[in-house]
Amino acid sequence: MTAIPVCFVTGFLGSGKTTFIQRLVEKYSAKKLVYLVNEFSPKDVDGGRLSLPEDELVKIPGGSIFCKCLTGQFIKVLRQISEMAVDGVVIEASGIANPRVAGDMFKETKLDEVFAIRSIVAIVDPRSFQKLCRTLPNIKEQISAATQIIVNKTDKFSPEKVAETVESVRKFNSAATIVETEFCAADIDVFRELGAIGSGGEYAKCKDPNFCQVTINVADMMALKELKRKLELLGDDLYRVKGCIPGVENNLIAIDYDGGDWSQRIDKVSRVEEAGSLVVIASGYRESTLQGIRERFG
Repeated sequence: MTAIPVCFVTGFLGSGKTTFIQRLVEKYSAKKLVYLVNEFSPKDVDGGRLSLPEDELVKIPGGSIFCKCLTGQFIKVLRQISEMAVDGVVIEASGIANPRVAGDMFKETKLDEVFAIRSIVAIVDPRSFQKLCRTLPNIKEQISAATQIIVNKTDKFSPEKVAETVESVRKFNSAATIVETEFCAADIDVFRELGAIGSGGEYAKCKDPNFCQVTINVADMMALKELKRKLELLGDDLYRVKGCIPGVENNLIAIDYDGGDWSQRIDKVSRVEEAGSLVVIASGYRESTLQGIRERFG
C-alpha cells in the first residue's frame, strides 16, 4: 500500500496560509486532495473562504491540532481520511502550532503506516517576524522544522527589510528552500519527498498564556470604526482580527487585520447568518482589556 502524502502549512496568524492553500487548490485541481484547516479561534473563518466542495474540506477550529484538547479529534479525522481514495492531504495548522509534534504523533498512533509527511511549509511575514521570534517560541520551531519557507508580502517592504528577514530565517534553518513572494505565489511541489522530517516537539497547552481571543459583535460599518479605534490602542499586542459584517445592499464585508494592515472586501463565500461578529486574537496579558471591549459591544 502506497502511503498518502501529507503537507503541513504553518505560519503565524495573518502570514498568508489561507492564500497559499487556495493556490494549492488551483495547482492540484486534477488531484483528489483533502484540505484540513485548523484555526485557533472557536469560529471557523478561513476554511469557509476556500473554494472547495464539502468532501474535500475538513475544519477543526477552537485551538491547535497539536494541543491535547484537539489531538483526539485530529487523529479521528485522519483515520477517516485514510479510508478514502485520496492523492494527498494538506493540513493548515493553527498559527500557534509547533509542527515538530506531528512526527511523534504519527508514530505513536501508527498513522505513519498510512501517511507520509512529505513537507512542512512555513510562511513568514517580514513585518512581525523579528518580534515574534523573541516572544513566541513556536515561531522559531515552525521555521526550524520547515522544508520550504515562504517569505511573503515582499511587495510591502523594502528590499533591505526582506533581506534582513531571509537572513534571520537562515539562522534557524539553513537547509530549507526559501522563496520570496507576493500573495504567496510560490510554485513549489509540496508532495515531493525531501527527506526525513524532524520531530520532538511538545504538545501545546489547552490554554496558551501567550494568546487570548474573543468574539465581538459588530452590527455595521459605524460600529467597526469604533471597534478599530479601541483595538488599535493595543498596538503590537493585537495579532489578528477576522470575520464578516453586514454591508450595504445586503452585501457581506470580510474584515481582516494581520498585525499591521486592515483590509475589507465583499465576501461572496460566507452566509448571512455568519455575519455580525469578528474574532479578535491578542497577546495573552491583554485578556481583561479584550473582555472589556467585547462587553462594550454586547
